[in-house]
Amino acid sequence: RAFAENPEDATVRAELERMAAATSAFEELAAAYEDRIDRGASDALALELWRKLAGIYVERLGRLELAARALEEVTRRVPNDLGALEALAQLYRKTNAPRELRDAMRRQIIAQPVVEEQVRLLFELGNLAEEELHDLAGAAKCYAAVLDRSPTDADAFQMLAAVLQASERWQELAQVTEREIQVALDRGAQDEALDRMVRLGRIRQQRLEDAPGGLQVFREVLEKKLQHPGAIAALEEIARSDSAVRGDAAVALEPVFTASGEHLRLVEVLELRVSATAGAEQRAELLRRMAELYARHLAAPEQAFITAARALREVP
Repeated sequence: RAFAENPEDATVRAELERMAAATSAFEELAAAYEDRIDRGASDALALELWRKLAGIYVERLGRLELAARALEEVTRRVPNDLGALEALAQLYRKTNAPRELRDAMRRQIIAQPVVEEQVRLLFELGNLAEEELHDLAGAAKCYAAVLDRSPTDADAFQMLAAVLQASERWQELAQVTEREIQVALDRGAQDEALDRMVRLGRIRQQRLEDAPGGLQVFREVLEKKLQHPGAIAALEEIARSDSAVRGDAAVALEPVFTASGEHLRLVEVLELRVSATAGAEQRAELLRRMAELYARHLAAPEQAFITAARALREVP
C-alpha cells in the first residue's frame, strides 16, 4: 500500500524489496512493479522499475523472456546503455533467439565508443549471420565494416572473401582481393601479394569472363617472380584452352621455360603457339625452333626431322 501511494519514494521501494526477499514474494513484487508502470509512472521511475524487473525475472524467477522484454524497455529509453545491451544480448544467446540477438548486437555496435570492441562485436555478428541466420549478405556487411575500422585485418579479409565467394559476388571479391594485394605490398610481403595476384587473375579470367584482364595479372606476377608456380599453372591452363588469348598465354610462358632449361615444356608451349597462330610464316618459324630444340637439347633427331618437315609444308 505504501508503494501504491508513494511509488517515487526510493526508501519505500527498498523496504518493499527487502520484504519480498524475506518472504520469497518475487512474483508479487514483479506484479506490483508491472502494475505501477501500466498505471503510469514518470520516465525516471519507469526506467528504474524496468531495470528492477529485469533483475527479478533473471535472478529470482528464471523467466528469461520477460527479462528480455524488460531490458528492451530499458534500451528503448536509454539506447546507449551498454550494460543493458550486453545483458540483453546474453539473454538472447541463452534463449537461442538469433534474430533478436542480431538486432541487439547491432545496437551494441552503434552505442559502443571503443573501436576494438566494435570490431569484436562485428566478427561475432558476422559469424551469427553466417552460421545461424544463413544470411551471407549480412555477414559480408559485418566483415566489410571490420575493414572500415581495421583496414589491414587479415581475418576480416579472409572471412569476407569466403562469404563473397560463397555468394558468387565475383566483382566485389575481385575488389577485395585488390585491397589485400595492396595491404601485403605495403608491409613488404611480396610473396603473399603475388599469391593474391594469382587469385585475382583467376577471378577475372574464370568468373568475370575477362580473359585479357586475367592474363595481364599473370604476366605482372611473372615480371616480379619468373618462376611463380601459381602464375605458370594458370597460364598453362589458358594456353591449352580454347580461349582467345591462349596464344598470348603461351608467349608469356616461353621465357619461363627458357630460363629454367625445361626444353620439353618449351617445345610444348611452342606447339601451343603453332595451334593458335594464323600466319603460315609465323607457324613455320615456330616449328623450326621446335625442330632445333629436338635436335640440340632433347636428343630426338627423328622428332626434329618430322617437325622440320612440318615447317616446310607450311612454307614450301
